[in-house]
Amino acid sequence: MTAVVTVAGALALVPALLLWLRHTVLVVTVAGQSMQPTLRPGDRLVVRRREIGRVRPGQVVVARLRRRPAAGGPAAELIVKRVLAVPGDQVPRDVVRALRDVPEETVPPGRLVVLGDNHAASVDSRQFGYLHNSELVGVVGRHLSR
Repeated sequence: MTAVVTVAGALALVPALLLWLRHTVLVVTVAGQSMQPTLRPGDRLVVRRREIGRVRPGQVVVARLRRRPAAGGPAAELIVKRVLAVPGDQVPRDVVRALRDVPEETVPPGRLVVLGDNHAASVDSRQFGYLHNSELVGVVGRHLSR
C-alpha cells in the first residue's frame, strides 16, 4: 500500500508543526558581555526548552530573570549563563557568595547555580542565588552565525 499525501493534507500540518516548534525551540540574540569570550553581543542561539532535571553542569542556559520593574523597565529579562551546579550537587559556597549561608548542603530540587563566563561583567548566582525552575527557558543547543 502506498501512502499519498496531498498538498492540502500537508498544508494542514503546518499550523501544528509551527505550534510544536514554538513550544520546543526559541532563537535568542546575545546582548551584553557576560558570556565573553564564548559568546559575543549579536550572536544568535537556538534554545531548546528544557526542565531543570534535563540540565547538566557546563551547559549554557537561557533564563527569564524576574525583577521588580524599574520605571519603564522590563519586569523580566532573558539572561544567558553557564550552569555550575544542578540539583543534588554540592552548594558551591566558595564561588557563590549569595549561597554561603543557605542551610542545605546540596542544591535543592528545582534550582540551578549559574555563572557568566566573564565574571567581571556578569550578574549571576553570585548576586541572586539560585535560579528557579520557573525562570529556566531552556538549554542552548546551537550557536548560529551572525
